[in-house]
Amino acid sequence: MPYKAHLIFKILCAAVFCFLALPAFSQGDNAIKTNLVNFGIGSQSLSYERVVADNWSIQLTASHTNYRDNGTLYKGFGITPELRYIVFDEEKPHFAFVSLAFQYRRFDLQEYNTLQVLAPIPGDTSGKLSLQNVVADTRATANVFGLSVMAGREWVFNDRWAVEVFVGPAYNKAILTHADNPYKYKIQATNRIEGLFWKVGVSVGYVF
Repeated sequence: MPYKAHLIFKILCAAVFCFLALPAFSQGDNAIKTNLVNFGIGSQSLSYERVVADNWSIQLTASHTNYRDNGTLYKGFGITPELRYIVFDEEKPHFAFVSLAFQYRRFDLQEYNTLQVLAPIPGDTSGKLSLQNVVADTRATANVFGLSVMAGREWVFNDRWAVEVFVGPAYNKAILTHADNPYKYKIQATNRIEGLFWKVGVSVGYVF
């Protein structure tokens, strides 16, 4: 495992350990959820939320992505720690919240592109060159760091089942490392993982 990846792995393990070491709270202060919107973009996620103080909770989300968009394959994982503040709870178990989340994702990207290159003419022994179409198999690893601010609302039914919706702006920065290829071509489709986005979710889960 490369040094940087190994370091990131250790940091994530430490974060999970600290998260699980938090003191236990009463029944109903924990929830496991999944974001249904992610399924529409080839991603699956699982979140664990825990109340840590009055009007405060923290959430840790793990995700896996495997989808193709306009010829580019995105495959990887992500982890998102999130801090939530409950705006009001007088109608509890129905309440609103605002949150701040940091996201790290790692993708293996693969893109096939048809390029025109100067190459010897097939069957011609004179050494003349001509423009020919070739398929470039371009691969890269992307480390994506993101920050988002969201507002949402959650409903709890029968003290067990939760439904929440949230929306907010998110900014992602991607650092790409390209694998060697003979045509020196680089991944072009980074707009799906880098830049300013609106983050939207509809989650369902179990409260315990």
